Amino acid sequence: MTEQPPEARWRPEKGERGERGAAGATGARGARGPALSGPVRRAIAFLFILMFTFAGLNLAWSYHLATDQNTDKCSLIEHVIAIKAPGPTKGNPSRLAFAQLEAAFRVRGRQLGCPPGG
Repeated sequence: MTEQPPEARWRPEKGERGERGAAGATGARGARGPALSGPVRRAIAFLFILMFTFAGLNLAWSYHLATDQNTDKCSLIEHVIAIKAPGPTKGNPSRLAFAQLEAAFRVRGRQLGCPPGG
């Protein structure tokens, strides 16, 4: 005899499956469960409306922030290009790097449509 798991020891052994019998009569319909009261239904509807309102406001605010950032970028670019690269850049890698950064900011400013400055 093979070793059975502990929970199988109390289960009766299954025999062969017999033929399926005829369907029985339909029983009486069970009692209907308690329905949601009027105030609860109104609260649920209000919360759904509130949720969609906040979602719409979130989208509107995100759009506002995304379109407003160009002016912030232009302000940053104006401040950076206002600082002139000191002296000659030949033979001085740090001055050359700053001059290249200033040139890159000027190009990016033109791409964003910022007013020319500096």
